[in-house]
Amino acid sequence: MSDTSLYSRLGGYDAVATVVDDFSTAIINDPKLEKYFHSLSEDSLKKVRQLTVDFLCESTGGPCFYLG
Repeated sequence: MSDTSLYSRLGGYDAVATVVDDFSTAIINDPKLEKYFHSLSEDSLKKVRQLTVDFLCESTGGPCFYLG
């Protein structure tokens, strides 16, 4: 077993953020899920994105702190 954190093995912050961006785009544009996101402002969508990045970063052993 490696001593390297999952966060590091995933590629760090930029890699986590890229995955979140790709996933967010896919679910926001999904017709079945659209009803959950259509009323959110651009700022709210940015907050959801950042909270998701922070959550994944912290939960995989990265330096982020999730406040959500």
